[in-house]
Amino acid sequence: MSALRTTLSTRHSSARLWRWFGCLIAPLLILACTTAHAMPWVDTGDFALRLDLQLLADAGVIRTPSQTWPRPWPEIADAVERVKLEGLSDDVLAALSRVRTRAAQESSSRSIRLHTWTAGALQPRQIRTFDDTPRENLEAGASVEGFNDSFAAKLQVRGVNHPNDSQLVRLDGSYVSALVGNWIITAGAVDRWWGPAYDGSLILSNNARPVPMITIDRNYADPFKTKWLSWIGPWRFSIGEGVFENHRDFAHTQLLTMRLTVRPFESLEIGLGRVIMWCGKGRPCNLHSLKNVLIGNESQLVKFQNPGNQLASVEFRLRSPVSRVHLALYGMLVGEDGISPNHTFDFISYLPSRRLNQLGIETWGAFRGTSFRAHFEVADTACRFSNPDPDYGCAY
Repeated sequence: MSALRTTLSTRHSSARLWRWFGCLIAPLLILACTTAHAMPWVDTGDFALRLDLQLLADAGVIRTPSQTWPRPWPEIADAVERVKLEGLSDDVLAALSRVRTRAAQESSSRSIRLHTWTAGALQPRQIRTFDDTPRENLEAGASVEGFNDSFAAKLQVRGVNHPNDSQLVRLDGSYVSALVGNWIITAGAVDRWWGPAYDGSLILSNNARPVPMITIDRNYADPFKTKWLSWIGPWRFSIGEGVFENHRDFAHTQLLTMRLTVRPFESLEIGLGRVIMWCGKGRPCNLHSLKNVLIGNESQLVKFQNPGNQLASVEFRLRSPVSRVHLALYGMLVGEDGISPNHTFDFISYLPSRRLNQLGIETWGAFRGTSFRAHFEVADTACRFSNPDPDYGCAY
């Protein structure tokens, strides 16, 4: 979740590091003998690239959902190569050129790519935005990645000084992916960002370090062909399961994530998200508890027997249907748990009991050859914010 904290524990960190290294280096050695054709993810944290992709989406160049990160490169590359240039404004053409160049770099014929970096900050941000900013005062790292038609792998090692969680060496950003049909199966620790906002997400963001997970993501967001479902337009779905490491506050707790985004109209995108913490120390961990947590059969009256702790979200981004009016409204409604105190099965008992809200507005355009995008966001993390007595600290 966006505000998961870390504690001071380093048990098994070295062993975990070498296990990760062994799992990741083998696919890279295999990929080194192949020719690269497929492309990896568009990672969370590249703010300039996100602005270009959003501008292309608002101009109708990219017509797929854009509220879930990371995003697969192949679909974006196909869209920017097929687009007709007639009628596009200069700022859109400039963004299109930059994305095309980046896509060509990402699909380079080199099978193995190396990258090194250093970064630092006098006062690292405690609450991060979409940008990939340093988590500690000083960090340095290196990554090696490769990919072919069916597989992609990346090993990223980062060293930091004086971390709050005592993890001096981190493998954040490392993953192994396999393409099966139109689905990408990934094992790794990858930053994820859900929602249309730029300054934060109330459900899942890059604020906390990524949790090692196995995820299944839809690759191309093609619409359904059946008339009964084709109306939802391009859609993307993701599901994942991970386990908190030893240095987390709630070690060995499992994290289950589910995500659906649709674009029924070119001007409207809708997202549904759900994250569930279940199992872990002192909590039931069996198929019965999993069933209860999935259907929301929980009780606030017996906290230590609750099967899990979860958040659910509904998000939207509505762009002006008038193409010359560069204005969009977006928002997120998040529910913190539900209450079913007597294991009843009435509909009201399963609705989110406490709500958090986020709302934003953005505009964009060009001035003297330079494009710009401006946004204003407000978020309230107090549950029942509209009540005379809000519930502070209930969700994070």
